[in-house]
Amino acid sequence: VDAIGPHGFTFPNGDEGALADTLAATLADPDTARARLAGKDAHLAAFTARAVATRYIGVFEELLARR
Repeated sequence: VDAIGPHGFTFPNGDEGALADTLAATLADPDTARARLAGKDAHLAAFTARAVATRYIGVFEELLARR
């Protein structure tokens, strides 16, 4: 969910009814769905493999510096 942030739609895994409701709501109001995508690229940039690995390395370096 962190990677999705405010830009996506979620529903419980395996809940076909919730998926159908989410799709119906999205199709009924495409302008709102499009608006949720604003800023997605900047948000998702924090969740690339490189960005995540860099944060992990920072944590490891901080922990090692405490030793």
